[in-house]
Amino acid sequence: MSTETTRDDQPTLSDSRGPTRGESDAEVTTEVVETDENVEWVEAEHAVRYVAAWKHTNHEEVQEGAKPEREPVYETIPFEQWARTEAFTAAARAAAEHANGALGTDEVGGGITSSVDGTDLAPFVSVQTVLDREGEPVSETSVTFDQLVAVTPATVAVTYRLDDQSVQLEPPIYARYSVLQQA
Repeated sequence: MSTETTRDDQPTLSDSRGPTRGESDAEVTTEVVETDENVEWVEAEHAVRYVAAWKHTNHEEVQEGAKPEREPVYETIPFEQWARTEAFTAAARAAAEHANGALGTDEVGGGITSSVDGTDLAPFVSVQTVLDREGEPVSETSVTFDQLVAVTPATVAVTYRLDDQSVQLEPPIYARYSVLQQA
């Protein structure tokens, strides 16, 4: 939900805040069971095999107007690394859903980031304001940064399952308010 607002104190890029650890003690849990047919458990390697890219098999024909034919390019990754990323993504979605419910909005999104000091990866929730080239709001969130931090769960308990493998994590969740300017 975006709103256009006119006010004396227009937001600026320097108004961006976070990431800051969520403060809510809400007990948020989620479970993800992998259903992607292009993701599979490789027991011999204790790894996950997944489609990393698609490549054309008929490049010359495509240049002549034919419909592209593609085939998958597979890679493997250690299960713990894959599961952690998938679990953090699910935790961010669950935290955003919780924050949206607590705030009565649909403005809160989520994701994972490497921009939290002291960690290589962290789930976060966020809201944003978008400015045009002149610095005027194009869309502005109705959620303040302090409100977002207050309703963001401090952690989310998440379980990720792939075949008979699973991982349970309880990562800390961070909140972020971004002001973006169109180029």
